[in-house]
Amino acid sequence: MALHGMGIGGLPEPMARPFVENGSLVPALPGWNLPEAIVWCVTPGRRLLSPATRAFIEVFSQVMKGNAAYRIADIKALLASQP
Repeated sequence: MALHGMGIGGLPEPMARPFVENGSLVPALPGWNLPEAIVWCVTPGRRLLSPATRAFIEVFSQVMKGNAAYRIADIKALLASQP
């Protein structure tokens, strides 16, 4: 909605950066951050996980830890390498 001029949104900085750089979004509260949250990946069990699900959990956990090495291209490549 924020991209359509219909309010403000709370986005992670890496997600908002391209839109700020191209002028689609403007920082409204610089220096303020959303509170941290706990995120869980709930699965039916490790035995039943597909390779794609395992890859998603690995990438997601790295992104949540702030590992900047993972980008969209890396995620796509990792998922493409799974059988």
